[in-house]
Amino acid sequence: MLKHNHFLMAEGDASAGGAATTAAATTTDAATTAATTAATTTAATTAAPADGKPAPLIAADAPTFDPAAAKTFLTEKGEKAEDLDKLSVEDLQKKFDEASKTPEPLTPDKIDFKLPEGMVADEKFTTDFKALMADEKLSRVELAQKLVDLQGAYLADAAKAFTKQSTDLWHNVQADWQKQVKDDAEIGGAKYDATLSAVKKAVTDFGGKEAKAAFEALDVTGAGNNPAIIRVLYRMATQLVEGGQVSGNAPGTAGDEAARTLTSMYPSASKAR
Repeated sequence: MLKHNHFLMAEGDASAGGAATTAAATTTDAATTAATTAATTTAATTAAPADGKPAPLIAADAPTFDPAAAKTFLTEKGEKAEDLDKLSVEDLQKKFDEASKTPEPLTPDKIDFKLPEGMVADEKFTTDFKALMADEKLSRVELAQKLVDLQGAYLADAAKAFTKQSTDLWHNVQADWQKQVKDDAEIGGAKYDATLSAVKKAVTDFGGKEAKAAFEALDVTGAGNNPAIIRVLYRMATQLVEGGQVSGNAPGTAGDEAARTLTSMYPSASKAR
């Protein structure tokens, strides 16, 4: 009985001891959990930013400002070193930040230039020029070649336009002269065909070997259409070819003068006579 009671007591004691151990373990676990929770809460509180997003575990260090490097950069941009030395670190950083900003993309509408007074820009050339200058994909070498090509094409077009304008003007002048000849009271109207025949005959007869060159000169220079030239040639032709006299002039005056003029113009005329 005693052993049994002892056994019971021992068993009871063991149960009591186990309960005590379990209680102590439970207490320790609770304390550990509380500490872990507290640490986690502290870490979360420390790491979490205001917006609730956790900070990255691995991140680049915040950039540091290097005054010496900033001065080097700014002097390369044209700033004077002595002026930069007078700035505080804060002002130096502001100037550096402003200078190192990425410039806004250049677009044709942002390009503006002034021409010398009295000059007017060609619209197509200006548009093409601005488009090239705003093309950031082109290297400096490529841009230079493109500008040369653009200028060459523009000059070629300008030359063509000038040639056409000059040609049109020349043709208009010639047409106007021809009209004046046809309308002229002395050499035009009903006398028009006879006038031209007389002038041609005079140049042919008195020009001799130079007659062909004379006709070419009259054509190339346009003088063959000029009313004054035709009128003078007609008067000389009338006096020298047909032997007539200019109305209103005494014999031996206008005729002699016309002969001298024709001889000076066509030296071979005197030999032909």
